[in-house]
Amino acid sequence: MTTFNTIYVSWNEFVNEMLAKGEVKRVEVVPESDYVQIYLQEDAVVLGRPARTLFYRMKVANIDKFEERLRAAEDGLNIALTDRIPLSYKRTEFFGK
Repeated sequence: MTTFNTIYVSWNEFVNEMLAKGEVKRVEVVPESDYVQIYLQEDAVVLGRPARTLFYRMKVANIDKFEERLRAAEDGLNIALTDRIPLSYKRTEFFGK
């Protein structure tokens, strides 16, 4: 499945249904907003079924602390340092004139 319909998930859904089960390919933080973009593995299973989309969004109360919270969740799940989820930052502002 390669569609990119936007579906919002909660922190608990992200951690328990995606992160803990190895379904997350990468996460992109959008610092100027209050959300992160979650990209799943090609054959991801969410809630016991093939994922409806490979792209999810999650609202984040404190975007500046998201990376710290993600790494703490990975620690709690005993995810090895070599298997951590790639995290990138996407700037949406244009700084030139």
